[in-house]
Amino acid sequence: MYPAAVNELTYSAWADCRLRGVGEKPLWGGVTNPRYHQQARFTFNDGHMRYTKVINFVELSNGTGLIELKTVVPDDGQLDVRDRRRVKLSAQDVLRFNELARASDAWKFETGSWDGAEMYLHCEVLEMERADTSGYRYSSVNISCNRPRKLEPLLDFVTGLVGLKMDRAAY
Repeated sequence: MYPAAVNELTYSAWADCRLRGVGEKPLWGGVTNPRYHQQARFTFNDGHMRYTKVINFVELSNGTGLIELKTVVPDDGQLDVRDRRRVKLSAQDVLRFNELARASDAWKFETGSWDGAEMYLHCEVLEMERADTSGYRYSSVNISCNRPRKLEPLLDFVTGLVGLKMDRAAY
C-alpha cells in the first residue's frame, strides 16, 4: 500500500493490511482512475487497533468531487466495513479543500511525520496521502496526542463533510 520510504518511518503504514483487506488501492503510483484530478486519503488508526477509519477524497476532472468514509473493524479474524458514507461534493467544496490543504501544509513532506522522533503510546495515528499530477505525498501524525493547530481547519472540514465527529481526543 505504501512506498518503501513510508514503511521506514516510525509512525507509518499502520493501515497497510486493513486497507488491502478492504480493497483500497495504493496511491503512491498515482491516481487510480483517469477521471480523477487528485486523490487524498486520511486514515485514522486507533492506538489499540480497534478500528481504522478511512476517508477518501477525490477531485474529479470537472472540478467537483466525492468523499467517502469507511470504518474498518476486525471481527473474528475478518475485516468488517461498517459505517460507510459517500457524499458528492460541489466545486466549491473541492476549492475549499484545496485552500485548506495548502494553508495547513498537510503534505509539506514528500514522505514524513509531524511527530519527528517523538514517541507516543496508544495514540490515534492519522496517515495522510495525496496523489495528483505533481506526484505522491505522505504525512503522518499522532493526532490524538499531538494535534497540530495548523492541521485542524483541514481535518474539521474533511471530517465534517462525512459527518465524522471527534469523541474525546479521537475520531
